[in-house]
Amino acid sequence: MKQKIITGIFLCFIFSYLILDPVSRSVKVENTENRNLAVRPELSIDTYSDYAGEFEAYYDDYIPFRKWLKKIEAVTKKEIFHTTSNPAVILGKEGWLFYNSKEADKDTDSLKDYSGELYTREQLGKIVEEVEKAYDYCKERDMDFVFLIGPNKESVYNEYMPDAYRPLSDYTRTVQAVDYILENTEIPCIYPREELKSYKEKYPLYYKTDTHWNALGGYVAAMEISEKFRLGLPDISEISYSSKVWTGDLLNLLGTGVMMDDSIYFMDNKYKVKQTDYDQERLLAHYETEAPGGKNVLVLGDSFSDALVQPLGQCFSRMTFLRSRYYEWADVEDYDLVVYELVERSISLLAR
Repeated sequence: MKQKIITGIFLCFIFSYLILDPVSRSVKVENTENRNLAVRPELSIDTYSDYAGEFEAYYDDYIPFRKWLKKIEAVTKKEIFHTTSNPAVILGKEGWLFYNSKEADKDTDSLKDYSGELYTREQLGKIVEEVEKAYDYCKERDMDFVFLIGPNKESVYNEYMPDAYRPLSDYTRTVQAVDYILENTEIPCIYPREELKSYKEKYPLYYKTDTHWNALGGYVAAMEISEKFRLGLPDISEISYSSKVWTGDLLNLLGTGVMMDDSIYFMDNKYKVKQTDYDQERLLAHYETEAPGGKNVLVLGDSFSDALVQPLGQCFSRMTFLRSRYYEWADVEDYDLVVYELVERSISLLAR
């Protein structure tokens, strides 16, 4: 009897595919998983050896009712098994999601940043070598420079990480790298982990369902830059802010309609910031602000640097933001300050 039930279910899936496959080819499939969906393979004498695996990937992406099946999978894993349907997303406590970067891009490992595993002396030397190139270039041209490390979310909100992920020590490899830079070079370096922790009881600084710090977290980081270079940025306690409901990138990685509470925040800053030009190919943006003084700043960073636009716009009249992976030395000319920003999980890329 059991065998007949299993056979019946299997046949239902086969017939549902035969009936709905022609329809599914003409229907646009919504992609909510932050990746490219598989392309239907063509069978030929040259492709037959890879066809089975490629077709399986295609079928997995375009199976009828896939959106609902993925939603059922995600809800079941979250509510019953207290895990997620994507290994790159860690289900934390009280509705917090965390990023397991190794499962997403293979080049970084955010859990190693968290665990207490340290860099070798050779790796520390490579990190310094890479940052020092930028610092020396700026110093030769009389431009101020700062290396800013945006802490991974779990470095600040570790109390919401699952108990299974317990760090060996608070002395992480990022703290080790910062200490090494400050002790062996003249490079100004900011890693505002402790500052963010000191503000987190009063202000929400990171998104619950996203990898990034929010506008308030970016403001705290900008306050550290301001203090180092005497830029006069007001304390966060002097700034009002508003919020609205929002969905973060980690929730999108699950590829489902599962709802979890989160908010995006907006700072009520004194000076308006206007984007005057944008190069989509290089992710290069120019801004003008109402801030007095006529100073200009270049921010070479990743997506964490987006939260610096508004607070730095209170200190600089002109700003240029460029993704660090696209910059050329010709871009780094005639700035009062150059901010080289990297999220914590990307520091290991400098050590390779």
